[in-house]
Order: sequence, then structure tokens, then C-alpha cells
Amino acid sequence: MTPEGRYLYVSPSYKTILGYEPEELLGKNVDRLVHPKDLRYLSEAIRQTIGQRQKLSRLEYRILHQNGQYRWLEALIKLLYQPNGGLLKVQLHSRDITGRKEMEERLRISMHEKDVLLKEIYHSVKNNMQIIVSLLNLQSNQIKDKSLYALFKESQNRIFSMALVHEMLYKSEDLSKIDFKEYLKKLIETLFDSYGVNQSGIGLDLDLESIVLDIDKAIPCGLIVQEIISNSLKYAFSPEWKDKPNVRVGLHRKEGNAHLTIGDNGTGIPEKINAKLPKSLGLNLVAILAEQLQAKIKLDKNEGTKFRIVFRMSK
Repeated sequence: MTPEGRYLYVSPSYKTILGYEPEELLGKNVDRLVHPKDLRYLSEAIRQTIGQRQKLSRLEYRILHQNGQYRWLEALIKLLYQPNGGLLKVQLHSRDITGRKEMEERLRISMHEKDVLLKEIYHSVKNNMQIIVSLLNLQSNQIKDKSLYALFKESQNRIFSMALVHEMLYKSEDLSKIDFKEYLKKLIETLFDSYGVNQSGIGLDLDLESIVLDIDKAIPCGLIVQEIISNSLKYAFSPEWKDKPNVRVGLHRKEGNAHLTIGDNGTGIPEKINAKLPKSLGLNLVAILAEQLQAKIKLDKNEGTKFRIVFRMSK
């Protein structure tokens, strides 16, 4: 075709692709057949090819079939020049890729539908967990025994930590991963409120790097944080504690591993507890969750209590 877009020659194969006899198109402008949404893209692609004096350029666009429907073509642009360097004509070597484009569109729609369904699942799981938390809260209001009340509170916090993962996945663009930094900030804030820490003057130091975790790692890791911080808030600081009480949480990435540290400057875990982990329900759960994460966990009992947890991040 001419540099202006008029057909100079049409291959007989065009009839197989688009249903037109070659002579029907001779002298006509390609603009009449190209889909309106692709016309600017096609013109710009040809103009750039000419401007950069490229020998070949590839593009995809829709063109009108004789039956009134649009077909997708993949075209190879080839420029032919006059001996004096001026542009003589533009060749488009095309093939029909409609089947491939339709398959891509069906796949896109299918993926979108799966994303919507997954979002609804996360939303439903989160709502169901919140209902359980509310039921536990109603039931706990009738409990007079302080130790039993504390057990209900711990169960509420564990369920909340899992519900929060599903809530963040529901709101995330990537439905398989969450920003664990933002998760930790929300979880710790809720734990401090749950134990009435804002009134007790316990300080909080956060040193968190943005790290993305998938659901298989976020849930057990979140439960580990919940258990350790809950123990700090309940047991680390006696009424007679003279130093300013403080809880510290760090999260960093190093050589493909997540390094999570959780500690306090409280009274510390009794010496009779071994360095691996105590046998209490909460901290025994920490050991089980660390094993699930395939994490290395170390307990440091110098100057309070500090847990160091290292595990492989998601790829």
C-alpha cells in the first residue's frame, strides 16, 4: 500500500482471511476496514517504523471481515524505498490470529471470575471468623472466673489474627499475598487495645520492612506474633516494674529470608524454662507454628525476653 494507506496490491489469500476479492480493495484506504479503536495504533506504528527507518515491525490489530465481523490480524510491516531514499510503499504481511485472541480473552475472563470468587471466599471466611469472635465476646461477658475469661480472650485474639489475613487478602490486588508490615501494624494495635495497654503505659517500638508473604506463611507467622506479644503484655511487666515497659518488634529481609524479632524489657522467662520454648499452651503453639513455617527460632533471655525467628520467604 502507499505511505498514505491505499491498497496497491492485495494477495489472493486475503479472500480466505477476510472474504474480499482482491480487486474490491485496490485503491481503497485501509482506514475503512481497520477497527476504529485500532486505527490510531496502526497509523502510529507505521509512522514510527517510517520515522526510525526500521526494516521490519510487528503489530496486532482488528480489521473488518466481509461478513461484518472483525478479525484479529498479526501483521509484519516492511518498508520499500526508492533508489533516492524516499519511501516507495509499505507492505503488510498478515495472518489471522482471531482464534488465539479469543482464547486469550476467554482466559482473561476466566481469571477475573476466579479472582472475584476468591475475593468472595476471603470475605466470607473473614466474616465468619468475626462472627465467632463476637460470639466468644458475648459468652465471655457471662464468665466470672478470671482465668477462664483470659482463655476466651486469647481464643478471640487468635481467631482475629487469622481473620485479619483474609481481610487483607480480600483488599489486596494480589489475592495470594499480603504486605506483612501493614498486617503486623494492625494486629499489634488490636492486641494492645485488647489488653488495655494504652492505659498502662507500655511503649511500642516497631522497626518493620515491607515484606510480602503468601497466606501459607502469613497465617502461622501472624499467630506466632500474636502469642508472643500476648504473653509479653500479660506477664512481662509486674505492677512493681520500675523501668519504662516496652515491647519491640522487628521485621527485615536478608538473603531471601524473613527475620522477625519480638521482645520486651520485662522480667523475662524463668530460668527453669529451656532455651527452646516452654511447654505452656501459648508458647508450645509458637513452636508448632515455627515448625510449620520451617523456621529457626531462638529465645534470648538476656535483658528481658527476645524471640528471633528466621524463615524462608515466598518466591
